[in-house]
Amino acid sequence: NDPQICKNATEIEDRSRCLRHVGKATKDLEVCDMIEVQTTRNHCYYSTLLAEDDWKYDCGWVPDWSLMYVCFFAKEEGVKLGNT
Repeated sequence: NDPQICKNATEIEDRSRCLRHVGKATKDLEVCDMIEVQTTRNHCYYSTLLAEDDWKYDCGWVPDWSLMYVCFFAKEEGVKLGNT
């Protein structure tokens, strides 16, 4: 569960997938921030947020509109799954 191990991957996609798994396992959004591929980074954010139990999570933390959308999407999915 150490993001440093992902630096050993030579391909961007492999590094991104590695970081996504570490982010999900550690529930650390800062690990998601390290991901170079935008779609994988977004997947890391919302899968990490979906793993959270607190659906009163404030989406105001996000640095840009695309991540705001991801945060809202994660909250909606959480509500659908009964994580309210």
